Amino acid sequence: MKSKWLPLILMFLLVLPVAGFANHEHGKGGGDSLEDMYFGKVYFLFQNKAELGLTEDQLNQIKDIKFDVKRMMIDTEAKKDLAMLDINQELHKDQPDVNKIDSFIDQKHTAKAAFTKNLVRSILNTKAILTPEQQAKAKELYYKK
Repeated sequence: MKSKWLPLILMFLLVLPVAGFANHEHGKGGGDSLEDMYFGKVYFLFQNKAELGLTEDQLNQIKDIKFDVKRMMIDTEAKKDLAMLDINQELHKDQPDVNKIDSFIDQKHTAKAAFTKNLVRSILNTKAILTPEQQAKAKELYYKK
């Protein structure tokens, strides 16, 4: 009975990441992901830096956070890719170990969860760089456009 479901599970695990990648619009502000929201907000801040009165120090802090987020994205994607590689390698064995596969799946999702938590912190840290007046002005400009 288990062997009947294994091909279906394998197909699901292989197709799901490809389907998600096809719909991803990273960095264009057109997607619904936290990454798109974050990069869209950073782009907005830089486009409106004069109107917001952002200082060079504030802009440098925002840039530093942005580069940290990009590093986290690269690291997370690498961890997820390695977990998928390990899953595929195990599934190609004559006697795949379900416990190992479960562990690799957990590794993949742990990496994504850690990234999401850190991204939320980065969003909040970026917002904290702005003064309350700048935050109010940014909100006004954002909803005006």
